[in-house]
Amino acid sequence: MQSIEINNALEQYGLLCHTFFYNDLPAHIQQTLSNDRRIHYADSYLSLLANAGPVFWARLKAGEFATDAVDRFSESIAMELVECANLSQHAKILYPGDGPAPLIQLGELAQWSTPSPLGLGLHKKYGPWLAYRALIKTSAPLTEVQAITKRNEIVSPCLSCETTPCVKQCPAQAVSLDRSFNIDKCATHRMLEHSACKEQCHARNACPVGKEFIYSKEQRAYHMTHALEALVRWAAK
Repeated sequence: MQSIEINNALEQYGLLCHTFFYNDLPAHIQQTLSNDRRIHYADSYLSLLANAGPVFWARLKAGEFATDAVDRFSESIAMELVECANLSQHAKILYPGDGPAPLIQLGELAQWSTPSPLGLGLHKKYGPWLAYRALIKTSAPLTEVQAITKRNEIVSPCLSCETTPCVKQCPAQAVSLDRSFNIDKCATHRMLEHSACKEQCHARNACPVGKEFIYSKEQRAYHMTHALEALVRWAAK
């Protein structure tokens, strides 16, 4: 019954969940996590949550949290899930938080993400409209533990893309099929006074994978604006 309730909650919030057994994780991920010596990880379980598509944002707006409280909303969902599973006594929310959280590496192990010219992971169904929201440590599995897949066994949707609209629609020419995403070009263009990329990433919007799951214009503007503010603070240092 609990698993049914958890799956229903995940669906209602527009979330995916993948649970790992810590002991089975690759050594480099274990090392990253164990750098936080405040937490004992052996024999524990880690559950990675990611929102897929626009449902998460719609639920955020409809609830008690303001649209600038994505992390607090994510934490509240994480606690709701562990309470539903009767695992709250020994549960620890690792992300959002101040400790190490190798979200990208775990997302690749979950088969949620493959590299793309956009400089971010691409999901085979949801395309670029997937984002990591929480990482939870529990003493027992939150959802069924799934086998770990090697990165080289995951096929990127980009390999079969013929039109490459992400390259053509990037005003900064930061996206390329031949080179890694040029973060310097992207950052420089975004900080221009009249940049068209302050609230929207035109390359990301153009990706044909998962087009039906694109975030609302409001949500895209929220994430892009916050990222730009962080970029400006970094550049000012």
